[in-house]
Amino acid sequence: MKNKISNNRILAIAACFLVIAIILVSIATAVDNKKQNKTPTPDVSQSTPAESVSPKNPENITATPQTTDAPTQNAVASGDIGKYKIATQDDPLSLRDNPDGAQLETIPKGETVEIAVVYDGWGYTTYNNTSGWIAMKYTEFVSPAKTAPKNTIGKYIINTKDDPLGYRSQPDGERIGEIPKGETVEILAVCEVDGTEYGLVKYNGDYGWLNFDLLKAA
Repeated sequence: MKNKISNNRILAIAACFLVIAIILVSIATAVDNKKQNKTPTPDVSQSTPAESVSPKNPENITATPQTTDAPTQNAVASGDIGKYKIATQDDPLSLRDNPDGAQLETIPKGETVEIAVVYDGWGYTTYNNTSGWIAMKYTEFVSPAKTAPKNTIGKYIINTKDDPLGYRSQPDGERIGEIPKGETVEILAVCEVDGTEYGLVKYNGDYGWLNFDLLKAA
């Protein structure tokens, strides 16, 4: 009987050791599997997002291309009367009887002239006692006139008492035609000569000057 009990104890102890051994083996296997299946954590400091770029311009500012084409002629933006320098490339500048008209005189490059009127890209000036028109695109602005005419461009009525009003080739030049009393004209430009103001008109295809003292606003 005693031998039977002893054998049962031995079997029970052996069974306990076997269970413990199985548990230990299971734990070891699980730990090993966990190590093998572990996903490494990426190093965020070394990763670059797909949308990340390293442009040369970090502010993403689009640079405006610089043009190398410089204008060859000085354009008069304001149309101011005053002093201008002749800025042709080589040749002298033609002084003409009318805008784009016949040549009267030439003005050397670099010479400074006083422009009394600017009209449609042309400037009215006097050089060597000859008055006429020069192309303003071949000039450079120097300084404004000290005074400006009081009258302005626009529509005016010939305001003579009885006779028609003569228009002249120059403000103080020869008479080249007449405009009847009461007719309405378009004054294109205004200039002042020796204290008297004159208006530029185009009548019957000709340019001429009218004395403002014989005009009234339409």
